[in-house]
Amino acid sequence: MRNSTQQKAVHSSRSPTYASRATRVWLAVIIGLAGVVGGYHFQRMLSALPDSNDDFIFF
Repeated sequence: MRNSTQQKAVHSSRSPTYASRATRVWLAVIIGLAGVVGGYHFQRMLSALPDSNDDFIFF
C-alpha cells in the first residue's frame, strides 16, 4: 500500500513540470518577438546613417 501512495505523489507532481514548460514556451515567444522588433528598429537605425562621409557634417 505504501508503493501506491508514492506513485500517486509522483503523478501529482506533473503540474509543476507543465507550468515550467509553459513558462519556457512563453519566454521563447517573448524573446522571439523582442528579436523581431529589435531587428526592425536596428535596420531603421542603420538606414538612417549617412551613406557618404560628406553627409556626416549634418549628422
